[in-house]
Amino acid sequence: MKPRTSKHGTATFAEHQPEVHRQPQGGQFAEHAVHGPSGTLTSAVVPGFTVELDRIFVASQKF
Repeated sequence: MKPRTSKHGTATFAEHQPEVHRQPQGGQFAEHAVHGPSGTLTSAVVPGFTVELDRIFVASQKF
């Protein structure tokens, strides 16, 4: 799956495990995290914006 990239970082959603890279520095990322299919992702750019992963992945299975 193609990563979603911004000047703040990049995110890849594969097998319901979002991989998030943040804080780009010198061609690499200072922060890297892989999240399980449950839990919450919090935006580093939009204050107060969070996404419940269970809700996204359950909704995607309905289509």
